[in-house]
Amino acid sequence: MEKALKNAFGGSVDDCLDVSGKGLTCVYFKEVLAFFRRINLSNNHLKSVKSLVPYLLQCKELKLDGNHISDDLGDLSGLQALYIY
Repeated sequence: MEKALKNAFGGSVDDCLDVSGKGLTCVYFKEVLAFFRRINLSNNHLKSVKSLVPYLLQCKELKLDGNHISDDLGDLSGLQALYIY
């Protein structure tokens, strides 16, 4: 995750955070997610993402496939433009 964040904040401005296939079981430093419009968390070992929702205010695409999500995302009323797949 640290390497992906360094790459994301390093070189050119890119609005995508791609930490797919990194073996993640949880996401630390969730506040960093607030800076990205596209977030790829696919193909990890995540079981819950409900705690991420408050940090997804800028996010338009959230990719979660290939995880074992066992909860719903809760209240998404402030995230009308969010596309989850």
